[in-house]
Amino acid sequence: MDVPLIIYIDQNHWDKLEKVYYKKIKDDLAQDVFDTLYELKSINKIKIVLDLQRATETAQRKYEDSRKDLSNLMLFLSEEFFIIPWVYLQDLEIENYFLRKLRKPENNIKQMAIGEGFSYMMGETPEIQSDSLNSEELTIVNKKLKEYYPELMKIQFERYRNKNEQIQLEQVQRAEAARRILFQMDSDEKRKQYLNKQNFIFLIKNITRFLKTIEEKRVTITEDVRNLLLSKNAFPLDLRDNRKRVKFMQEFPIIYTHSTLVSFRDRDLRRKIDPNDLIDIASYAVPIAHLDVVLGEKYFITIAKQAKLDELYGCKLFSKMENFLDFLTQI
Repeated sequence: MDVPLIIYIDQNHWDKLEKVYYKKIKDDLAQDVFDTLYELKSINKIKIVLDLQRATETAQRKYEDSRKDLSNLMLFLSEEFFIIPWVYLQDLEIENYFLRKLRKPENNIKQMAIGEGFSYMMGETPEIQSDSLNSEELTIVNKKLKEYYPELMKIQFERYRNKNEQIQLEQVQRAEAARRILFQMDSDEKRKQYLNKQNFIFLIKNITRFLKTIEEKRVTITEDVRNLLLSKNAFPLDLRDNRKRVKFMQEFPIIYTHSTLVSFRDRDLRRKIDPNDLIDIASYAVPIAHLDVVLGEKYFITIAKQAKLDELYGCKLFSKMENFLDFLTQI
């Protein structure tokens, strides 16, 4: 692995680090992890990154002092480096697939996914458009927005936002409704095949949308991709074969990681879907697919290992602080 290693930490582990950092509890293991993270960060052997989900969950803490303590620690250890939301990277992965086929240099998604500053947390800095302002006035307004946007986003870590339980309930109900058909199947293998097919259809829809977009925008690779499609060498033969289909889907790491975590969760029929699943799955898609180390929540780390996502994409996965610490001491 290249140094600095890029590390992503889940909220539950951040909570422990916050408590030992501010001397709220005595926990020798968490203290050792914090001290080691700080030391490695100081000598540029690791980089710790945050994302929008960390801001969302931090803002849902009811007590102001606790929110500020946690947000300050996160921003201190991460040096305000963020992962861009995964939906902004899907098209880059699809483009990379065609670039590989064309034997051209690929986008460095790991490099592009991480950036310093709060605009990365949201994916981009918003821009105001208005018919009531002339172009000069709009330029001034958007310049000021760009100037103050980072500070505005920083406030979002500390400002209390209560969970919208109605929205969460609706999300859970939709997810449960979508997997209801799985309960009618008499084997897990049938459920697995069904979900693989649904994930494949989702991927093909995204590829189709990407091809339509590059045709409309006439980007640099449009002509090359069109010729590749005409040559019939763009996609593997016989994608009706399940193994070939899965291997094809694995060429799109973020999309495959996201869909795999959802599928394994949905096939776990004994477990009710948790309202936090949506946040957890969205937060792990990019780190597992493109970063170096994830210290995460036990359920989804276990799923990721069962699916061999760590072996497939080279990310070290941990759910226990003691194992994470053992790894850190060897860097």
